[in-house]
Amino acid sequence: MGAIIWKSNRIYLNDTIDLFANVTEGSCEIKRKMTEVDGMGLPAGLNVPSGRFEPITATFNFNNIDPTMIRQFIVQDGFCRFRMIGNCMGVNTLSGVLVQDIMTTTIHGFSDGIPIPPMKASEASEVEVTVNVSFISINNRSGQLFMLDIMNGLMFPKNVLG
Repeated sequence: MGAIIWKSNRIYLNDTIDLFANVTEGSCEIKRKMTEVDGMGLPAGLNVPSGRFEPITATFNFNNIDPTMIRQFIVQDGFCRFRMIGNCMGVNTLSGVLVQDIMTTTIHGFSDGIPIPPMKASEASEVEVTVNVSFISINNRSGQLFMLDIMNGLMFPKNVLG
């Protein structure tokens, strides 16, 4: 799949507040923890998956934040649930066919701070929130594509770590 174009996006915080107009960007990167294998006649060291993941963080950028949203980050010691829903469209690079789908990404975790908007005269105040992820699930119309529940040790698909 080549570039993905998102439209009609919605994002919810703690299943209560619709943040669509407030979030300018959201991102999350999942990396396998690697270990170096060396010796055994290898001409160079080789990094291979260790069977674990690096700690996962997600970042959300807000262009506007109100007191109701700040309150959501304070309750439950900063534990928050984000649910992002959107229509995505992309070109399959192998066939050239335009693919349309609906994607949902759910992220649970602890915010490492309380988002306090800076005071700026005549400008929208931007706030970045970092969430230490304990759960992530990615779904489309066909079902669950990926799920990692760190607290319960669950993964889908089961062979995601090799």
